[in-house]
Amino acid sequence: MRRRILEWRGPVAAAVLGAAGTFLSCTSPPPPERAIDTLYERLSERRADFPADAVRGKVIVIDPGHGGRFDGTTGRDGLKEKDVNLGVALYLWGLLREAGARPLLTRSSDIDLLPGDGGGSLADDLARRVAMADTASADLFLSIHHNARSDTDRTVNRIEVYYPMGRTGASLDAGRAVAQHLSKNLGIPDASVLPGNFYVLRENSRVAVLGESSYLSHPPVEAKLALGEKRRLEAEAYFLGIVAWFARGVPACAIDRPEETVTSSGGLVLRGKVSDAAGGEGIDPATVEATLDGAPLDIVYDVAGGLVETPLPADLAPGKHVLSLAARNLAGNAAPEQVRVFDVSFPPVRAAADVLRLPVDEPTILLALTLFDERNLPVKEGMTIRADPGGEERVGPGGMVRFTLRGESLPQVRLGTAEDTSRALHITPGAPEMPAGVLLAEEGGRPVPGALVFKGREPVGKTGPGGWLALEARPARTDRFTVRAGGRLATRIDFDGAVATARFDLPNESPLAGTVILIDPEGADEPRLFPPSGQCLALGRYLEGMVRWAGGKPHLTRDSPDFVPAAERISLAARDGADYWITVRTEEAMSVRHFPGSRLGAPAARSVAAALSEALGVDVPVLTGAERVLRDTPCPALVVALPPVEDGRAGRGRLRRAAQAILEGLALRLGAQERSEPISIGSLSPGSLVRIDRSVTFQTLSGDTLIIRFAPKGDHRIEVERDGVWSKSD
Repeated sequence: MRRRILEWRGPVAAAVLGAAGTFLSCTSPPPPERAIDTLYERLSERRADFPADAVRGKVIVIDPGHGGRFDGTTGRDGLKEKDVNLGVALYLWGLLREAGARPLLTRSSDIDLLPGDGGGSLADDLARRVAMADTASADLFLSIHHNARSDTDRTVNRIEVYYPMGRTGASLDAGRAVAQHLSKNLGIPDASVLPGNFYVLRENSRVAVLGESSYLSHPPVEAKLALGEKRRLEAEAYFLGIVAWFARGVPACAIDRPEETVTSSGGLVLRGKVSDAAGGEGIDPATVEATLDGAPLDIVYDVAGGLVETPLPADLAPGKHVLSLAARNLAGNAAPEQVRVFDVSFPPVRAAADVLRLPVDEPTILLALTLFDERNLPVKEGMTIRADPGGEERVGPGGMVRFTLRGESLPQVRLGTAEDTSRALHITPGAPEMPAGVLLAEEGGRPVPGALVFKGREPVGKTGPGGWLALEARPARTDRFTVRAGGRLATRIDFDGAVATARFDLPNESPLAGTVILIDPEGADEPRLFPPSGQCLALGRYLEGMVRWAGGKPHLTRDSPDFVPAAERISLAARDGADYWITVRTEEAMSVRHFPGSRLGAPAARSVAAALSEALGVDVPVLTGAERVLRDTPCPALVVALPPVEDGRAGRGRLRRAAQAILEGLALRLGAQERSEPISIGSLSPGSLVRIDRSVTFQTLSGDTLIIRFAPKGDHRIEVERDGVWSKSD
């Protein structure tokens, strides 16, 4: 049967439509418009519009991420990131070489950069990649990666380009150019340029960028990048970003002075130069700036010659300092930041002497000197001073050094540095007095000034610059001296006639051996409408005190509930040379998390979780996570999640016990049991407080015994609270 399709046209149709108010069409409506798929479709910019000559002669290190035993992420259908990274890098290498650049690949096949014997770690692999950039004096280091979601959300796809955290100059500029042209040409509008603390960025002295151009966990991306033509498309997008950055010119900064070691006031000057790239529009004078130890300097900039000069503070403290010089050109590009690390080490020109004759059989004199330089500032700690008579000793904190001399009187003493004896300092201290008794405080044979001395419960005094305290009577073993310095107690006191010597363990003899631990209470990455409770801060402070007592070096990332950005907190890890990072966070479910594949973080997490499980009587799981504090910290990092506790004594006790368990787990991982002696205190009630060495407090949860597994070796003062009454424990 044939069907006739009727079409109404003209006035008749209009009249019918107007009367009926409805139009019933005999033809099908047009199909809805489909969204145009631009994902990895084609270049939206023409390569001919970009000045490829801008990269001519430039050394560009291309780093295809992962490789060999390191696969990176894997897509749902099995596409491996390491293969995609390499494919993109090889295409990019060809494009750059064709344009006259000098591209170098960290790898050109499916290999890792570990030693040939198969040993080494991921850090060794990454170090070799960075070393290639340094050796080649690269103008740009580009690490190519592809991202993935650690959860099951496969719809996420975006571009993330990272620059080294804290370096907001040339690397950030290059990262912006790369992100912009990746976004335009790959059809991915969601693009971010972010600070990153990845090894190849953090340890890189060159302009460095790490690109995560898309998410392999997004199935359409995986399907596209399985094709060679799409990998070439991504390489072309990278190429356009690189050319665009170089086309704006890359200015340069140079620092001529100060020298690496400054020994006189005349050397305290900044002298440098800034210049634009050849053919550039010139330097923007408003952008020339210098910093000293992070603080801005008031500089004089000669626009005509590009010279920068300014005196440095005359009272700059002895020791290491960091000077930086930065500038931008009129096109907006920043110069790679120039940094000069220099050491202020003036020789001594004046000394304040403190003299003591020891009440011993053989005439012995202690000479304590506080040494000052030409600016009347204490000389640098660690400087070696040669005395005649007296020998050589190293200067301690505050410019203090102590010599032991034999004889009843003190002749003239000639002083000089071990490196320069031409400028001698002569001292005639005079005749010393001899007290009835002396208490010396020492650490590794060096004096400990400022140590508090107690006799029983009564304070006696504080040791002076030479580390001694004169006593009114001859000391005896029955005097029960306690000597404390910097939160630590002297591990033993030796008696020799009228001299008592309080000895402190060297840091490498304590359980944590000077380990630097960054403690990050709460660790939220976003500001909160309501600040976090005091629970995480309290736990962090408990942990801080325990770490210090055990010989470690704790640092808190925050000391109030106020929001502190994650990037700012993470930067402390590099500044303080952290060995471990511990974030304590409030969550309903307990766990200890580490970054996937972390060689040191994973076993530390297992050890801490086991200690928490034993201490709190629950099973604490070990999980992996990719949150920023785990991903970006330059050291092994853990996130310890604990449920909220009730306010009051019981809740605080649970926090103290958790802090103790965290440290026990970490100390066990560090092998601290070999440098410690467990303390066991019995006959306690649940919730009892135990104070040790007048510096750290523990608390029982249940049972009648408290065991502390990371106590420093030696004798300890232990006080126990029972029913509100404190008493000394035997």
